[in-house]
Amino acid sequence: MDQQVLEVDSGEKRLNELGYKQELRREMTLFKTLAITFSCMSVFTGTPLYGQSLSYAGPATLIWGWVVVTFFTWFVGIAMAEICSSFPTTGSLYFWAAHLAGPKWGPFASWCCAWLEVIGLISAIGAQAFSGSQTLQMIILIATGNNKGGGYFASKGVFLCMYLGLIIIWGVLNTFALQVIAILNIISIWWQVLGGVVVIIMLPLVATSAQTASYVFTHFETSPEATGISSIPYAVILSVLLSNYCLYGYDAAAHLTEETKGADRTGPIAILSSIGIVSLDLDYLYSADNETAGVSVPAQIIYDAFHGRYQNSTGAVVFLCIIWGSFFFCGLSVVTSAARVVYAISRDKCIPFSPIWRKVNQRDKVPTNAVWLCATIGMLLGLPILKLEAVFTAIVSVSTIGWVGGYAVPIFARLVMAEENFKPGPFYLGRASRPVCFVAFIWICYTCSVFLLPVTYPLKWKNFNYAPVAVGVALALVMFWWAVDARKWFKGPVRNIDEQNGNKMTQHVMEMDSGEKRLNELGYKQELRREMTLFKTLAITFSCMSVFTGTPLYGQSLHYAGPATLIWGWLVVTFFTWFVGIAMAEICSSFPTTGSLYFWAAHLAGPRWGPFASWCCAWLEIIGLTTAIGAQAYSATQAFQMFILIATGTNKGGGYFASRSVFVCMYMGITLIWAVLNTFALQFIALLNIISILWQVIGGLLVIIMLPLVAQSTQTASSVFTHFETSPESTGISSVPYAVVLSVLLSNYCLYGYDAAAHLTEETKGADKTGPIAILSSIGIISVFGWAYYLALTFSIQDLDYLYSADNETAGVLVPAQIIYDAFHGRYHNSTGAVIFLFIIWGSFFFCGLSVTTTAARVVYAVSRDRCLPFSSVWRKVNPKNKVPTNAVWLCAAITMLLGLPILKMDVVFIAILSVSTIGWVGGYAVPIFARLVMAEEDFKPGPFYLGRARRPVCLVAFLWICYTCSVFLLPTSYPIRWKTFNYAPVALGVVLTLVMLWWAVDARNWYKGPVRNIDVQNGNNQNPQIHH
Repeated sequence: MDQQVLEVDSGEKRLNELGYKQELRREMTLFKTLAITFSCMSVFTGTPLYGQSLSYAGPATLIWGWVVVTFFTWFVGIAMAEICSSFPTTGSLYFWAAHLAGPKWGPFASWCCAWLEVIGLISAIGAQAFSGSQTLQMIILIATGNNKGGGYFASKGVFLCMYLGLIIIWGVLNTFALQVIAILNIISIWWQVLGGVVVIIMLPLVATSAQTASYVFTHFETSPEATGISSIPYAVILSVLLSNYCLYGYDAAAHLTEETKGADRTGPIAILSSIGIVSLDLDYLYSADNETAGVSVPAQIIYDAFHGRYQNSTGAVVFLCIIWGSFFFCGLSVVTSAARVVYAISRDKCIPFSPIWRKVNQRDKVPTNAVWLCATIGMLLGLPILKLEAVFTAIVSVSTIGWVGGYAVPIFARLVMAEENFKPGPFYLGRASRPVCFVAFIWICYTCSVFLLPVTYPLKWKNFNYAPVAVGVALALVMFWWAVDARKWFKGPVRNIDEQNGNKMTQHVMEMDSGEKRLNELGYKQELRREMTLFKTLAITFSCMSVFTGTPLYGQSLHYAGPATLIWGWLVVTFFTWFVGIAMAEICSSFPTTGSLYFWAAHLAGPRWGPFASWCCAWLEIIGLTTAIGAQAYSATQAFQMFILIATGTNKGGGYFASRSVFVCMYMGITLIWAVLNTFALQFIALLNIISILWQVIGGLLVIIMLPLVAQSTQTASSVFTHFETSPESTGISSVPYAVVLSVLLSNYCLYGYDAAAHLTEETKGADKTGPIAILSSIGIISVFGWAYYLALTFSIQDLDYLYSADNETAGVLVPAQIIYDAFHGRYHNSTGAVIFLFIIWGSFFFCGLSVTTTAARVVYAVSRDRCLPFSSVWRKVNPKNKVPTNAVWLCAAITMLLGLPILKMDVVFIAILSVSTIGWVGGYAVPIFARLVMAEEDFKPGPFYLGRARRPVCLVAFLWICYTCSVFLLPTSYPIRWKTFNYAPVALGVVLTLVMLWWAVDARNWYKGPVRNIDVQNGNNQNPQIHH
């Protein structure tokens, strides 16, 4: 390979000029930086302060106060954007202060600014943790029956545990590479934008009555009897505190500049974009009552709206979950920013034990020690919650004064410095600099002052604003340290690069990956980006299988032969599935290629039969995977249909039941979303699937453990494990063996998909080892979790016959949804818990469909690379930027959407799609396993995972099991056979395979010779080292 010379990033070049070497990983784009900055500000930040602000001076002051604060905030943001463009360093504010204040005052300015930043950011972690915990407290209270209905109100001790738990989670997540945090914050920006839009639009529409525009925009009213404040100007100032608190945090973009590409340009853009986005959000809440114990006014308003309209609290819980998610993402971003500031000032020896806090994790290039220092202090700040009511007010005030106060120092220095001493960046104000900085500085001084004021009168220990005391003590200690000692040795930011050698970069010689080496030996060059780890591959493979996959089939399987057959059938299917998985793991270890199954078939079947075996296997894979996307889209849509029905009042209470046309629209929509997401780099999909594996494991555990505990009564162990009962009157099937076979279809359908690891081998590091491990690990995890899930459902059944009634709360459409509804409604007399559990199940289908789309596109790409499909040259194209087969993704999505159109007329579409998917997908396993069974051992080149003499019995059992599985999915599922109940899988599959075989016999056998090599084997290993500069 030719040497690839990478140009030095403009931000890195400026960093070197300023005397710093690049230590953190510079991989952040503008959008990712904007996502983290926007998350630090958050749409819903002011929620805890809303009720208090409203009571001070009425709605008009609150609403127009936001507009006034936004106006002045722009001056601060513009001033900071200009400085950020000139000084793209992680320390940002205190670094700016040092350079702008000049040699004489620079060290002192830098010292003050650094400590204000640290105080502000770390206390901001506590503010977000408190807000998140309070919102979670309200979610639990309303979900369990509200304050009037005996709901659970978390005590101070429990509240503190939630507070500490949130900070620990943020600390753990921030120990991952920043790329992970950036992806989470991209999710955050969409969460907040879409969630914000939903709340803003839906809340006034749901409310049975709304305040007039005159009241909202003109009504002014103080409440001296409640606040103790009779002075109107004082009341107005305190009312506007909400806006002052919400509209800062945009400097987060500056703290990430050493990890951002082209930071001298992207930093200013991110700062100003964040202010613009958040400024568009006007607060929209107007009332208060007692169901939330008077703790959170916005929670009460949301509750009143939904309870008034639907007579239940489900919508309120969903909206509060949106708000809680906003606090979660905001806190995560604040920890990210705080850790970068601590790292930067430790690098400059500004805090005690600096060598510890400045250490960077060598693998992920993250300041891990700084993360945990911030988290620890944040947790300590929460301890007074146990005794004091005014903790949140104090933390918010300290956070605002420290964070916003830190802005003042560099802005003032920029205001008074000589213009010729300033080296402008791409964003430059010119003559406008002084007036902008002057207004910004005055506004910051005002903001810091008002957060020192008492917020209620008369002053008491329980309601006192402790911010002046806390800030005063901290700053007094810092100034004392400066006067006594620090001024003698602290000279401002410390340079850690030799300017003469600043741009000299060490050459890194990249060793060839073992999987890539084997790929070259097999005749293929590396075209896709190989960056997947074992955990990421396992995440996608696990997602393709999914804990909740069998949910739509559960009711039908239970009906055929009772609970005992369903439960024990899972164990039998698991036993035989291990044989298939082990056989495939051995082959995957030897052939780590994206085409996987059909490539294996070609090589294992030998020169004579290889092309035909490869042809058959390739088409079975394509048929199975593309229809599997449809199966997941149908399952997700059905779960969402139930989610909406129960959330809006159930089938009995006038809830909304999506019609066929709406169902098809939802089906199409989710398929389009999967396709769009799959056009991003695979690293993005891998990170979503890491979220998926956590979602399914945590969500699975929650459902498995909670469902039987919530249910008022449970089935006996004898009933679950021994009760056998057929239902010939409803299924038409009187044959006991036939009924047992159909009952076990649930398990057959759930326990495949583990070959996804094989389809990703060309993008996985050390694929000859990680592929087999991912295959076997997925089978192990799903077999345990899946069995536990179906046990939880079966134990939680309240009334078996009622589950299938068309008049029940779920219209008899989805039995698991009815079981979950019965459990929660029986215990709490509302459906909130059921909605949350259905959302968890929907999320599982969403992630599963996303992973199946990823896998299907890889197979289409691989077979197109080998010219097995019509128009192969189109489908094999790889996006040059993201290294993703984009055309293949959209082909799979288009076929899936076409498969969904019959939903408009037929009820058996899901059974047909599911059957075709299983036969195609699992049938594709049979060809290479059979070839491995009959081939001569000396012709097989084993990989690291090798069965040796055990391979023949393992492959024989695996092959016979696959043949059985494919056969039973061709059977009719109900009698008598009618057009509306017929299983169309044999017809659909027969037509497609007939056409494929006819094409082979007439034409393809003359030119298709199996997988096409795209690399010269003799030269495959003669590669120049990739040298990165």
